Amino acid sequence: MDTSNELPGQNEEEVPTDVGPSPAADIDSEMTDADCVPDAEGSLSGWSALLEMFRRPNIGIAVAWVFVLMVSQVVVGVLSIIAAIVGMVVQGQPINGPNFTKSMEAAVETWLLPVASFSTMVFAFVVVLLLFGRQTARCMGLRGMTVSQIVIILLMAFPMTVLSSEFANLVSHLFPKMEMPEIFAKFAQQPMVLVFCAGCLFPGIGEELFFRGFLGRGLVSRHGVVWGTFFTAFLFGAVHVHPIQASGAFLLGLTLQIVFLTTRSLWGAILLHTANNALAFAAMLYGSRMPVPGFTMASETEIMHTPPLLVLGASIAVGMLLFSLHKTRTQWQLADGAMWSPGFVTAEGPPKDAEVQAVAPWIGPRELVGTVLAYSLFLVTLACSIES
Repeated sequence: MDTSNELPGQNEEEVPTDVGPSPAADIDSEMTDADCVPDAEGSLSGWSALLEMFRRPNIGIAVAWVFVLMVSQVVVGVLSIIAAIVGMVVQGQPINGPNFTKSMEAAVETWLLPVASFSTMVFAFVVVLLLFGRQTARCMGLRGMTVSQIVIILLMAFPMTVLSSEFANLVSHLFPKMEMPEIFAKFAQQPMVLVFCAGCLFPGIGEELFFRGFLGRGLVSRHGVVWGTFFTAFLFGAVHVHPIQASGAFLLGLTLQIVFLTTRSLWGAILLHTANNALAFAAMLYGSRMPVPGFTMASETEIMHTPPLLVLGASIAVGMLLFSLHKTRTQWQLADGAMWSPGFVTAEGPPKDAEVQAVAPWIGPRELVGTVLAYSLFLVTLACSIES
């Protein structure tokens, strides 16, 4: 019995075009195949080599890209603050007035995070569109997933949020006098639509497009799947700047990269990232209804940790879900039954003339039973960890 299913929108006629299977393949419709074929010495020549260096960055180029992103965020942030000041002055509020400072703080709390997340998303789109043009969707892995993969990723979000939160708690011992920024807790009080879009959806799309789709693609192809995944997660954590927040983002980044490469879909990483942020904001808002030390409960005098039993349950659940996701992983199957690959681990699709289809097996009965048992254990440990 054929246990695989073709992904939506990925039959042979709908496979993206103009890109060959070589890691240095042509991904610009205006370039010929010869422009991206390595010469006799194994390297590209002319401007093609420079362009390919930016398309598939190594760790040095990737660090430079992250620096440019962070500079752009600072510039946008400063311009936003200046615009807020000018707006209040135009409205007749004197700079030395008693309410100016409060109005300024309120404006920053409301709009700084939305502006930053939206600008990051725009920056990511501009970069990949300039570098990849009409082949952006194919090269970034913007394709569908199976129902099994979607369900597994959604289930993974909660225990993964618990683990990344506790990892940040552990790292906080290295910075005992450093507190998490209050801007996130204050922003959580804003209207739900604004919180979801600016705090969950925009970061999910923009950061995943930039880090997993763009930087991760190059880092894995240049340094291998292990070091490429590590470098991608490290840079993803570093862009969050705050050491405690960055540590949690690093652990999440490792999982996001695994999800991206396993599903061969950037939407998988976007889904997990968005769900993780949504759960984090939900914990800030409704944590008192489910008081779990170190997760939804914090102390102003000491570092609190998530109960070890809950950490164990979350670890088992995430491990089993990742195993099940691996078993349902997407592959490109050739007409003769072999699997297509460009020569390195990636989520990008095959060339135009390859007779392939994207296939992914349904979750097997053993994986299904294991997933149900592991997640049930996680829910039991969660219930036992809630303080009355």
